[in-house]
Amino acid sequence: MHNTLFADSGGTGTGWVYLDSNGNKVYFDTESYHPSNWNESFWFRFVSFWESKRHLLGYTLNFYGAGCLNTDYATLIREKFESIGFSNVKIKSDLHAAGYSVHKNGKGVVIISGTGSVLFDYFDFHVTNIVGGKGHVLGDEGSGFYFGKLIIEKYRVGSLNDRQISILNELSDLSRL
Repeated sequence: MHNTLFADSGGTGTGWVYLDSNGNKVYFDTESYHPSNWNESFWFRFVSFWESKRHLLGYTLNFYGAGCLNTDYATLIREKFESIGFSNVKIKSDLHAAGYSVHKNGKGVVIISGTGSVLFDYFDFHVTNIVGGKGHVLGDEGSGFYFGKLIIEKYRVGSLNDRQISILNELSDLSRL
């Protein structure tokens, strides 16, 4: 039986899935493996986490990560996975995963509006004509970060109505603002 571990890593977190020995899907989440998080502390947590998941190191790893369209980032994360024991590692951008999920081997346009936002053309597993995806520092209007920032600003200046404040209070700890 060929075992495969899949990962989808965006700006906020990384979702993982694999089939166990009984054929059941097993899901788990980790912190974001986005390149902007890569520092000495991250790599320490990375190694520590995978020590607890050693049974997966023999699996083929298909990692789809934000920032991994950049070949230097893709090479670095592949090397890090290999350094802890993965031997068959395939790294692609999260844009490839999004494109494939919508269009398979066909052609079309994809829009992602998550922690970040990006628009691109997809054709036969190729990503081209990318608009956005530059991160919150350079823009990403339309992203979760962008709208979250707008809401916090409106809350701070007192321009949310009672219903909006009630919903916000249900979703977050306003005392932390």
